[in-house]
Amino acid sequence: MSYRMLEELQNRRKEKVAVFLTFEHIVALIVVFFPVFLGSASLPFLIRGPLCVGAALLGLALTLEAHGLPIYAQLLWRARGLLRLRLRGTLITPDDLPGTIPPAVPERALPLDGPIRAIARARPRHLAQRRATSSTSRAQGDHDADPTAE
Repeated sequence: MSYRMLEELQNRRKEKVAVFLTFEHIVALIVVFFPVFLGSASLPFLIRGPLCVGAALLGLALTLEAHGLPIYAQLLWRARGLLRLRLRGTLITPDDLPGTIPPAVPERALPLDGPIRAIARARPRHLAQRRATSSTSRAQGDHDADPTAE
């Protein structure tokens, strides 16, 4: 039952309540404004009023979108990224990439003088014929011939 209610709240997040006010803005106003309102109950009105208005504006400003994300989400992602850089460094490993499966045994480079040698790949015949044709035309004195022309 509670999951269903949370899902409905998530779906209604961008629902307009007023012309410029969404459900998400109202939740932020409640979360930021009410603690300040309750905490400043003993203060005089001249101090309490600006504090409450400032808290309401802060709650609204935190949920305004800039570059596709609300400001609070941008701050959370930036803090997560900085924490990740502090903990792991700037080197990206295969474990950091989504959807990759790291090898069970780390790969090692082959020794240069080992039994495995690099083999030159055979060129396709049409490329080999082009090269032969262009080299014979150059040998005959046609230096302006285009080597890629047929």
